Amino acid sequence: MSNSGVITRQVAMLLRLVGALLFALITSAIAFLYLSAIDSTVEHGEAYGLSIGISRHEVFDSLPKALKIVGVGDLREPLVMQIYTANEPVPKRVEAVLNELNYSMFAGATRWTIYIESDYFFDSFTLDFCENELCRIKRYRQYLEFP
Repeated sequence: MSNSGVITRQVAMLLRLVGALLFALITSAIAFLYLSAIDSTVEHGEAYGLSIGISRHEVFDSLPKALKIVGVGDLREPLVMQIYTANEPVPKRVEAVLNELNYSMFAGATRWTIYIESDYFFDSFTLDFCENELCRIKRYRQYLEFP
């Protein structure tokens, strides 16, 4: 066998190895993105320590426990939130600590979206209210934001 035939085989093997590694890398990245994402909506029953049908004030009282479950570390720090009301077309964006003094800003809201600080994920926790009761819990977390 000539040297050029051996070199051609070695180059072909190297190209197959690089192709297999590239395939494994891409497959692993896609699996990570899929497995680390959360996009769940609960409209019946309970989730994160909250039950569908409870009042705003009961939700507010239970919120620290729910936020611990979704991964908020320090509840003494202000949370970044958007508070939606029926009579305002644009939600209010606030930073507040969850305490009884701040409940008034939540009292009339139809939706509370809390953004969970993360170095790696786009992460939020949304609570919707229908007729003064919790009617929907949405948890969203994704590593990359897609259009």
